[in-house]
Amino acid sequence: MDTYRALLAIILSMFILLGWQYFFAPPQQPAPAEQQQSQRADAPTVQSAPAQPAAPKPAPPSAAINPEARHIVVETPLYKAVFFEQGGGLKHFILKKYRTAQSEDAPLMELVTSENPANMPMTFTLDGGAASELPLFRAEQTSVSVTEGDQTLLMRADMGDGITIERKLTFHADNYLIGSVCTVSNSGPAAVQVTPALSMSNAPFPSGGAGKWMFSGPAVYVNQQLHELAVSDVSEAPFSGQGAIGWAAYMDSYFMLTLLPEKVSQSSTVSIAATDEKTVRTVLSEQGAELAPGASKVFEYEGYFGPKKLSYLKEVGYDLAETINFGWFDLLAKPMLLLLNFFHRIF
Repeated sequence: MDTYRALLAIILSMFILLGWQYFFAPPQQPAPAEQQQSQRADAPTVQSAPAQPAAPKPAPPSAAINPEARHIVVETPLYKAVFFEQGGGLKHFILKKYRTAQSEDAPLMELVTSENPANMPMTFTLDGGAASELPLFRAEQTSVSVTEGDQTLLMRADMGDGITIERKLTFHADNYLIGSVCTVSNSGPAAVQVTPALSMSNAPFPSGGAGKWMFSGPAVYVNQQLHELAVSDVSEAPFSGQGAIGWAAYMDSYFMLTLLPEKVSQSSTVSIAATDEKTVRTVLSEQGAELAPGASKVFEYEGYFGPKKLSYLKEVGYDLAETINFGWFDLLAKPMLLLLNFFHRIF
């Protein structure tokens, strides 16, 4: 059966490659110099900060752990997640269907292991991601079990001066998306300026799943363009992008942690900076908003924490399929990958 599958894959690959070359591949012609200069001038505004000699790495944010903060455990058929009430971020995230190695007794794949609440993925703040003042959320329950359909978890935080945050997290039994809807309200006597942000700090996953020919590290999708960033690059100069932010992720060959704004806005900003030789910090922030007395504003996000499987990513949407990038062969390789997965399910 394995030999039959391999032979079928080779024949299909050759057929698709020859057919694509014959019917669809356009002739390669160098663009005129004037056209190349015009294309560079019209490119979307996404850039790294100017290089500076021997600039020190930004210190990662740190917060003293609040002893009143509790752990909130969420179980679904696909994963086990542990949220921390201080900052509302993920302290642990364990995939139930994947292991760190092919051995049956290998540990389950854990994508998040974070001890400092200022660095946990999906931490929500009102200071643009500086994490200088973490909200202390109080959850309505300390455990959530999702066996089918969807379940929600409500968390509330009092920031003082009449500012409150109500956060609703939504979990699904059949996918790896986590919804986050944050309603910020001002019941105080004066207007208040807030800059909402979702942040995470990441280091390589414990599986060592960084393939030699596949990208591993931070990546963003801005203005319909994919930007894969080497940690060494954002060590020298932090990356900053503004415009239509599709998503911001940290990935290896097989898994990814992703922050997604629910609604694409031209005023969103994403920044990525290295805090040491292996760790990068990603901040997805909104334009500052003024809350008048008695006013409220809703900020919606989603997180995808799971496998980089093309069929999953296409089903989720948000252009997450762009995280699987085959370079020049992308147009050909993705249909081939879907076709091979189809035959794999049949045979």
